[in-house]
Formats: sequence, C-alpha cells, structure tokens
Amino acid sequence: VVSTQSTGAELSILPWAFTVFLVYYLFRYEGSSYLFRTIVKVFMAMMGCYFAVFCSLANIENPVGLSRGVLERFWMQPSIGLIILSGIGLCKLIVYLSETVHPVLKNKFLQLALAVMVMSVQIKSNYDENDESSNWFAHHYAESILPHLPPNSIMLTGGDLPTNVFRYHTICEQMRPDVRVLDMQFMAADWFRDVLAPTTFAGINIPGVYRPYKDEALAGGQYNLKQFLDANIDSNAIFVCNSIRKDEESDYEKYYLQIPYNTCKQFVRRSDVVNPVELAEKTPSTVLDAWPMPDLRKYEDRTWEHTLKVAYLNSLSEKGTLMWQEAVAGKNSKRLSESHQRYLLEHGYLLHSAGVKQIEEAISEGRLVSDDWQHVYTVMAKNMGHFCMVLHTMVAVEGNEARRQELEKCGRKYWQIYVTWSEIHKNKAEEVFVRELRKYLAMKSFKGLRFNI
Repeated sequence: VVSTQSTGAELSILPWAFTVFLVYYLFRYEGSSYLFRTIVKVFMAMMGCYFAVFCSLANIENPVGLSRGVLERFWMQPSIGLIILSGIGLCKLIVYLSETVHPVLKNKFLQLALAVMVMSVQIKSNYDENDESSNWFAHHYAESILPHLPPNSIMLTGGDLPTNVFRYHTICEQMRPDVRVLDMQFMAADWFRDVLAPTTFAGINIPGVYRPYKDEALAGGQYNLKQFLDANIDSNAIFVCNSIRKDEESDYEKYYLQIPYNTCKQFVRRSDVVNPVELAEKTPSTVLDAWPMPDLRKYEDRTWEHTLKVAYLNSLSEKGTLMWQEAVAGKNSKRLSESHQRYLLEHGYLLHSAGVKQIEEAISEGRLVSDDWQHVYTVMAKNMGHFCMVLHTMVAVEGNEARRQELEKCGRKYWQIYVTWSEIHKNKAEEVFVRELRKYLAMKSFKGLRFNI
C-alpha cells in the first residue's frame, strides 16, 4: 500500500527485500524467459532513472511545510514501480523456496495464503496513517462558505486548495452552482480569455488577459485586479479565497476594502459606508462551528488538512480583530453608541473564544501544536485580554457579578499568556511554549496574576 504522504518512510522493509531478491534471482538463475527478464530490467532502469534524474532536477531547495509535502507526493510514481517489482520478487521467492526448502510450497493455495499474509502486513503497517474514511475537511471548508454567498457571486482563488475544493463542490456536488470560481493563475493565460471566458464564465466581464501591473504598464488587451473589480463589482458580489498575488502592483487597495467573510474575504468599495454592526451580523454562524481539530501527529504542516485548519483559525483571528478595531474607532469618533460598541466586543469575544478553545483542547490532550497555530494563539490571547478587560468594565457597571468575575479571570489569564509566552514563541522555542502553556491551563485560579492591560 503506497501512501500519498511520503514514500520510503511508509513502505515497510518487505517491498525493498522482495525487490532486492528479484535482482539477485535474475542475475543468479537463468530459468526465466528472455522477455520476462527484459521487462523486469526495463522496470528497474525506469525506477532507477526516476530516482536519480528526477531528484537531481528538483528545484526546491530544502523545502519545508506544505512545499515539502507537495514535493513528496511526486514520489508516488517510483513507489508504484517498486511495488510491481516487489510483487514479482515475492512470486520468485516462493518459487525459489519450493525448489530449495520444501516442495509443499508448490501448493497453489499455500502460495496464495503467503501472498495474502504479506500484503496484510504491508496494509497493517500503513493503515492508520492512510485511513481517510473520516476526513471531511475539504467538505467542511466548502460548506462553511458556499451556501452563504450572495446569488451569482464571483470567487477569485489562488492555489490548489481553494480552487479545486470550490470548483469540485460547485460543479460535481452542485453546491451553489451559480457561484463562479475563477483561478487568478488561469486568468493570466490567453486560452482562458479565448476559451473559458466566453463559455464557462459568460456574463462576467473579463476585459482581456490578467496582469498584476500598474495601469500605465498594461499593454492593449490586458487588465489588472482594480480594473476587474471596477468592471464587475456593481453586478456581482466578489470574494477572494487565499491571498492576492504578492506581485500585484495595481492600486486596488486605495479603492477597495477586503472584509473577512469566514475563511475568505469580500471586496467592498471604500466609498461605500460599511456599518460594522451589519458586518458582524453578516458573519455566517458556521464560522463559529468547531471543525474537527486535525490530529497533528497525522496531519503535519506538510498536509492540506493542516493548511485548512490554519486558514480557519486565521479567519477567527482576523474577524475578531476587526470587531475590536471597529469598536475602538467607533468609540473614539463617537459614531457608534455604547450598545453597538458592546455588540461588536461581544461578537469579537465569541470569535476569539472559539479559536483559543480549540487550540487549548489540543494542548491539554497532549496533541502537537504547530508553529502556525502558536502564532495565531498568541495574537488571539492578546485580543482576548483586551475584549475581557473592556467587557469587564461594562459589566461591572451593570452589576452582573458572576459575569464580571468570569471576564476578570479571562482578562488575567489571556493577558498573562500573551505577555509571558509571546517572547518564548518569538524565540521559536515551541516545545517550551507547549509544555509551559499546558501547565498554565491546568491552573484552577488566576487571582495571583496582574491585570494590567
């Protein structure tokens, strides 16, 4: 059984042993036909060439995280060749043993039993790591966004994950087929303009070939992100999932805001007044639903599942931070009433609580927490301290003693976490961070901590 996660690390020693025996058998005995020996040697040459040549041509130097995982998945091809050779080697090993050890091994049923036993050992060695029967992360991702989009929305995507997940669910699962998914990498190709734009994406104004340049640098028949938004924002709600290209040079940010919308963002004209309270109410409730926390002992940072979860936690952090900023700005400018400020603070508190709770549960259960998650947690801990402090002041005036004590404990806890462990995280001492934080979360009382936000 070949894993999609890696190659040699998840292949047991048996396939390698059978392949080595096959090499020995072919060069030691002459009983095999010329055609058979030729085919096997061709397979060996192909596999050796793939290992040697492909590896030397790999242009990713010391890849880490998701880049490493993507590179590893290219090694499935030589693994398939290895499995074929090992199967032939097992067959020749049984023949060899029947001739040299005991003729009873010539029994076809016994040979079949031996082959099944060997395959069972290989399957068992990898089954837990490759059992994806309960893996619904991609479906949860699509389900948290697509059903809540306005009719006929345009979704700009970048990278394999959002593009393929949303395109599959809109086309194959018919989940919101009215939503059109445009890969910004495809938009930069001539064939996208000539083939897909007038057919698959008819009704969307695609004014040429996309280029991430400033207006003055564009040639005839080219457009940048700002011009695309200008051409479509009045007729369609436009969202972006994943980030805009880093080399985007147009000045779209002068004219458009990106408002967090679950794990995506919606483009809104800066000239359009965005009511922060309405913005909070637009947040679909599914952003608060706890996606199953992937076990990082299985889904490391080189997997798409890990990437999805980080995107989810980042969305909670970004939206909660926006609620805090709008509440503070509304108070300073006196454009928001105290009740509206309270609404935004409570909403931001709720979003951050959902994120920190999931990470704390993973830490308390002894599961590994990646560097990405520690960064998100540190940011949310700081914001939680702010939320709890301000809400604590508001609740104290109301005389709600139980809620006041709850918020006071919250403020002490998260502000101290931020102050104490942000420096540890900055120094990349992940093991220290997790070990000490687990002790801290086990504390029953936080009264001895300073409340000096």
